[in-house]
Amino acid sequence: MTTPHLCSVERKCTGHGMTCAAVDRACAEKARSDGLEVTCERTETEGMTVFVYCPPGGDTRDSSVVWILLVVAIGVAVVGGMLAFVISRRRVRSGT
Repeated sequence: MTTPHLCSVERKCTGHGMTCAAVDRACAEKARSDGLEVTCERTETEGMTVFVYCPPGGDTRDSSVVWILLVVAIGVAVVGGMLAFVISRRRVRSGT
């Protein structure tokens, strides 16, 4: 399995963008008409330049939301684990 290139739609704008070859004017015009902006560019092994178009600010917005959700999920897991431990200890002591 290969890892996605650092300059790809999946890595830069979580699938909400387009990848266009530098020589493909129709693709570039479609991306601009959809309100997308060039986020990064890369050179393919064949020597062709490719541009990745993403929504403005999309990469930073998505990444901060993901981190916030991750912190909340970890917090819920920790609190749930501690609560389960306390409840199980009380039941063991009471003998039920």
